Amino acid sequence: DLFWYRSTLAHNAPRLDGVSQPFGEAACENFDAVGGWTWARGSFGNLARTVVAGPDYLVDVVELSAAEDRTLELPWHLGGRAEVRPAGSWEAAELPDEFVRQPERFRAASSGPLVVRSCGTGSATLSLYLAFDGELLRALGPGAPGSSEPVPFYVVRARGRNLRVVTVLEPATGSPVVRAVRAELRCLRRDLGLGASA
Repeated sequence: DLFWYRSTLAHNAPRLDGVSQPFGEAACENFDAVGGWTWARGSFGNLARTVVAGPDYLVDVVELSAAEDRTLELPWHLGGRAEVRPAGSWEAAELPDEFVRQPERFRAASSGPLVVRSCGTGSATLSLYLAFDGELLRALGPGAPGSSEPVPFYVVRARGRNLRVVTVLEPATGSPVVRAVRAELRCLRRDLGLGASA
């Protein structure tokens, strides 16, 4: 099982062309902290990741810039019981990995940004607002070290030369603050449901 825990797919980290990231030098390009906000941007090969953390949510942007089409996969491992909105159905799919079972592809019943919401104990939730051009997969994989039961996890998958996967993660114990997320060419908009967006 150590091979699973050492693999890229076992972490919330980007994987290219179905192969775990090789060992190599990553670079921190920028970082800053102002008031209640912090951010950092790093790169590894032709992948870059920017994380912005604020008081109520975290913005995660994974970008690929390549000379040819590549397959980018970004796993998300959530605890608790999860649901996807808008409603839809799951169909058999492929996610090559010796530790992965029962991969499925999500087919939304209506258009609109995808939201994966995980419910923990009490009223605690973690919502993933996804903005990307690709498909959402679900599969079973080994749980935390020491556990024996497989657990579900999600994978955002896209293919192309220039890709961007935007995820807004919002932990909450009450009503969510973020209502929707959409990515535009040069900016990211989030609707707070307060009569304004930023």
